[in-house]
Amino acid sequence: ILRGAHYALGSNFMAWLLLFADDGKIIMPLKHFRQMVPILFAYFAIFGLSVKWPKVRGGVQFQWIGYWTDLEKYRVGISEKRRAWVVFWIQQLLDGKPTEADFDSGLGRLCFVCNAIVWDRPFLAPLYALAAAVRRKSGGKVDCTKLPPYIKVVLLHLKERLLARRTIHCERGRPRVGKSIERFRSDAKAE
Repeated sequence: ILRGAHYALGSNFMAWLLLFADDGKIIMPLKHFRQMVPILFAYFAIFGLSVKWPKVRGGVQFQWIGYWTDLEKYRVGISEKRRAWVVFWIQQLLDGKPTEADFDSGLGRLCFVCNAIVWDRPFLAPLYALAAAVRRKSGGKVDCTKLPPYIKVVLLHLKERLLARRTIHCERGRPRVGKSIERFRSDAKAE
């Protein structure tokens, strides 16, 4: 249906149309907003797609499926609610208290966070290694009240990073004044 919406808009009104479960996201040039929105919502009505009007918002800063986007400052990250949940979960682990989510579930949410804040993704490796080792050894799950010290150090670092910032600057995209844009990348072992 979204591919058809792209065709309905035509080449004069190009937009990013994204759908995840029942949450949609439309990014379009502001100059075409008044023409594109009626076309899209009429198209959605023709195909019987329901629109929850309280969820419809506009602007250059918005939250979508837990991710935060700031088109004006070229920043992406996580929503404040998502950050608060992850920081609270990490703090409970550091305090040795039982958590509402088991280690694997919390690690999945932490991975979701690190999909947006990519610089913290390498720090997930020891956490995944612990979960895999416990699963292989006992077939069970990690006991959140008895974490090894090295895991606590990693969690403390991640918590501090999340408290310091919840968005990062997009390095790719339009070149900024005095900067160039990356057009090609190669590694040292390119064969």
